[in-house]
Amino acid sequence: HYFIQSNLSTDTMGSSREDGGKRLPNLATVLLLYAMSGRLVAGYDRCNLIDDCDQCLSLYSECAWCSDEEWAHPPCFVSGAWYLKNASCNKLSDYKSTVTVTTNSELTDENQVTPTVFSINLRAKETVSQVIKVRPAAGYPIDSYYLMDFSYSMQDDLKNLRLLAGNLTEEFRRVSENFTVGFGTFIDKNISPFSFMDAKYLKNPCYTDDIDVFTGKRLSCPPSYSFRNEMSLKESLEEFTATLDNLEVSSNIDQPEGGFEALLQVAACSETIGFRKKSRKIVVYASDAGFHIAGDGKLAGLVSPNDEECALNGAGYYTRAEKQDYPTIEQVNQKLIRKNIIPIFAVETDFKNLYKKLSNQMSQMSQVGILSQDSSNIVTLVKE
Repeated sequence: HYFIQSNLSTDTMGSSREDGGKRLPNLATVLLLYAMSGRLVAGYDRCNLIDDCDQCLSLYSECAWCSDEEWAHPPCFVSGAWYLKNASCNKLSDYKSTVTVTTNSELTDENQVTPTVFSINLRAKETVSQVIKVRPAAGYPIDSYYLMDFSYSMQDDLKNLRLLAGNLTEEFRRVSENFTVGFGTFIDKNISPFSFMDAKYLKNPCYTDDIDVFTGKRLSCPPSYSFRNEMSLKESLEEFTATLDNLEVSSNIDQPEGGFEALLQVAACSETIGFRKKSRKIVVYASDAGFHIAGDGKLAGLVSPNDEECALNGAGYYTRAEKQDYPTIEQVNQKLIRKNIIPIFAVETDFKNLYKKLSNQMSQMSQVGILSQDSSNIVTLVKE
């Protein structure tokens, strides 16, 4: 029985109370006595070790509490446990989580989620599940922004980039007539050791002493920069194609590029870029190299952390690249999440594993594909 004769002293038995000439020792003592008397203890559960009602109901979701004075079992127990032997408790405290659906509408183009309103009464340490059905509306607006690596090593990939952009845009047109397209380019911080600092290289990062035998001129390219918004999101595919065709690559020193700094700016400057509030927002990030992250900027003496703020001037250039460090992966990830932007990474084969690991760290629906001549795999990723 739960009540023990009072000839057991409190010094050896722990805390107890008087109750009609009998003492009520704590549960650890009861279990010990059960063990000493040869009675079965192994089946008793962890709830029995709790002697406080609040803790009983909050520590474990399976525990219940009985406040009956004549209750002949541990006050904290698992409902329906074998050792209760069908005992009935009049003052039972046992709460179960519930899910109440208030509004459960049919899925339509106007109503894309069901149920739309439901409430959960959740007990501590207990889990519940609720199925939420989602169906994208036909013709839902799409905003597609292309963020392209324009360092000199991408010279050979420019044709693939233009083909990729064209193929994706045609695919978007099949999914929805309501879509916009835009793009930006990135290279790296225009500061040593990431870019050339000699005067002749600042003006022409592709400078060489060799003369082209066909043109009679030295190789030339525009000055380097971190990120530039070339064209904000618009419905004009013709303007997009014309702007992309007229751009030239530039050059820098090291292989990792400043793409993550550019990606953060795309998210931070979402209004300038032209993302609409109600649209599916996709950024296609194309590169043939890795990326700089927080800490790399210290090589150039940039100790101020990235402030995550939009800092584009009237010409679309990022203006704080030479004033603060690169962003962390988590900074970029959280900014993309807050802006509901899905990144698609189109990269060279050598860097696929790097971007796969990156994608796995990001909580958004990011995907990674190989930048190839026909770009069909990237189109498939975006379509899915």
